[in-house]
Amino acid sequence: RGKPKPSPKPIYLQTYWDSTEAKKLFHTRDDEEDAKVSVKRRLVKLKKAMEKPTSYLTLIDIKPEHVHLLKENEIETIKNRIMYLSILYQLAIDNMNVKKTWKQCCEETVKYMKNHYTLVGGTFGYTPITNIGSLQKLHTTFRKDDKIVLSSDGALMEKRIVKDEEKKRKFEKKHRSWLQRGWTRNRKLRKLEAKLESIKEEQNKNDDDDSDDDSDDDSEEGEYLTAREYEIMMRY
Repeated sequence: RGKPKPSPKPIYLQTYWDSTEAKKLFHTRDDEEDAKVSVKRRLVKLKKAMEKPTSYLTLIDIKPEHVHLLKENEIETIKNRIMYLSILYQLAIDNMNVKKTWKQCCEETVKYMKNHYTLVGGTFGYTPITNIGSLQKLHTTFRKDDKIVLSSDGALMEKRIVKDEEKKRKFEKKHRSWLQRGWTRNRKLRKLEAKLESIKEEQNKNDDDDSDDDSDDDSEEGEYLTAREYEIMMRY
């Protein structure tokens, strides 16, 4: 069962956040009191996505086994988009009720990022957002299901997944016979090692024997030479 729909506020208590325009702009849910609650909810998610180096994964629609298919510049793009939206939503919460419009918040966000994070784009190959239209489009995409969408999502990512799986199949096919030979070789080596250990034990037993019989010495020497042969074999 979902949360009950909150009762409407009296007209004299209503603000911009209670308007139809605000609720449409921020896709306010039926169980949320006003649009400001929607913005705060998304801002919390964005801030959590910046807590750790891999926290950004909570805001993209990708399976854990496919994360390695993301390119470095795409990861930096995701992180930068999270930062843009965080600043934009914080400005909206602080100013949109009285001081600024949505357009002005977008303009201020673009200006702020341009002044303070120019080196981010220069370092990681990320092109900063330079116009409010692109930032508004980013917000429109994000508000649908609170996910950052890249060009690598959808069809392009599917192609990468198919190519990656085909590469794994080729690798397994190419090295299956080699792995089988390696397993057989290891099994033979274990048998040789066991036999060598048995010979060494017999040799130690003969060393403790005080008998000076020549035949015993010959046998002992023979066993020692056999052990040496197996040691040489074990090296290869």
